[in-house]
Amino acid sequence: MSEDISLFLFSHPLAIEFIRHLNGKQFRDILDYVAEFHAYCKGKKISGFDNELWFKILQEKIDSFKAEDKTDFYQIDNKERLYITLGQFNPCLKLDEYDLEDFIKEWENRKIDQGKYTEEQSKRYKSYGESWLYEVHTYDEFFLKKYKYAAHPLIQSTIGKALIAGGEDRGIGYLFNALNRAVVMPNIYWHNERAIIGYIESIWEIIRLSKLAQISEDEIDEPLIFCKLLRLLFLYMSRYIELNPSNIKTADIYSNRAELFYFFPTEMQSLFIDSGFYTIIPDLQFSSDKFLAYRTASQTCPELVSTGFYLQCLWDAKKMYQYGNLNYPTIDGGYTVIEDAGWMEIIERCRVRSRVVAQQIYNKDSQGYIYLTKEQIEYLFSHILTAGVDLHKDMKDLHDN
Repeated sequence: MSEDISLFLFSHPLAIEFIRHLNGKQFRDILDYVAEFHAYCKGKKISGFDNELWFKILQEKIDSFKAEDKTDFYQIDNKERLYITLGQFNPCLKLDEYDLEDFIKEWENRKIDQGKYTEEQSKRYKSYGESWLYEVHTYDEFFLKKYKYAAHPLIQSTIGKALIAGGEDRGIGYLFNALNRAVVMPNIYWHNERAIIGYIESIWEIIRLSKLAQISEDEIDEPLIFCKLLRLLFLYMSRYIELNPSNIKTADIYSNRAELFYFFPTEMQSLFIDSGFYTIIPDLQFSSDKFLAYRTASQTCPELVSTGFYLQCLWDAKKMYQYGNLNYPTIDGGYTVIEDAGWMEIIERCRVRSRVVAQQIYNKDSQGYIYLTKEQIEYLFSHILTAGVDLHKDMKDLHDN
């Protein structure tokens, strides 16, 4: 479905209420969905809203979309067309994952418990004030030795995070095993979705630990190491989103990508400026990705949306747009009074902007670009280990530092 149509659907005041009413019901055609939505809205008075006019506009958008031959490209100023290829998948280039299948079976058999973390105890970059469950697995030296040199990045990230969650800093070594392969573009796992998840999780965790270790870029041969890691993480997140636009995991990736604009606004702004977007506002990119996380979850698993994490994504998106922050209301109207477009239009602009930036990064870096040298990776590894960081400290504690 067209992103323009999808965003317009969510602009209706009863859109969220109707999704909950459907309780997961599926439709074969958008017109069937619209017909039932129209019937649901009849007789319900909405102050200051012209319901019939809204549905007429929606019908025009649908007719226009079905009549067009959609070509996925963007025209930036007077430059040549930029074709979006991040969503292309070649099954012939997808590597076999026998090692991962064996690992998953054994890992599931080793699950012994699950725990719960909240706010201050959180070990991941989840939403603010959120409680979340995590699994506890048992592992011995034989198991760790068996998979220590496994090639698949999801194996490395899973073991690494489990060890770090248990307070063992040797888990960092597994994360760096994944990083060694992730820093080279093009990457042999570019067509393996689960491998990309492994890259995402490993890179983010390394960024968190590097930040906690207060690594100085002046001590590294090549400056801007964090910008390189953020650039790589943004690219892999965008790649996964393009490969799986309608997947509950994609909702999580949207939310995680939003966190990059919250924790590293200056670095992300610089990344977008390098791609020609000189007026980017990180707060609005955050708001857009948080809303897209909520919307994707609503479309794929509506039963998960009524409470909890995905509803929090919606509130975070609204707060950032209305107040310009996530902590307290302001009287100046946030971005509602300084932007030349409505919230849904801003969300669409930011979504498109992220696609363009990710594609430009890929176009530049897919010719054998190496993000970090072996020496830089070894430096990061040793410095984190010697810094004695608190492995459980949350990223959000560093936001104002």
